[in-house]
Amino acid sequence: MPKTKPSKVLSTKQNEPPYMKTDYDIPKFGYKAALVMLSGIMLVWLGLPSLLKWLGIDYYWGMILIGGFLCGFIVAFTQYFIQTKQGFSRRFWLVTVLWSLFIGCLILLFLVSGVLM
Repeated sequence: MPKTKPSKVLSTKQNEPPYMKTDYDIPKFGYKAALVMLSGIMLVWLGLPSLLKWLGIDYYWGMILIGGFLCGFIVAFTQYFIQTKQGFSRRFWLVTVLWSLFIGCLILLFLVSGVLM
């Protein structure tokens, strides 16, 4: 009987459950990251208006700038610290800035349309 070579240890990507496999290399969020992201963004959206009023900061610009940055930071934090544990890097700050701009534009749209007052 011919000897067989011992099998190599599979990489972590091959050990992923089938529902985590995709054809593309896209970021995935687990339950813990999704919970942190959802609770953090809800805290910003519900708590920041009261904090801005208490500090006497203009509501519209405070929500757009501070709220957008905090929400973008939360999204990047969950991806780079909870999911991948890469920590602070240049890509972390790039993701933070891009998400902050995107969410800031959404907040501006909500403020202009009257959804947020």
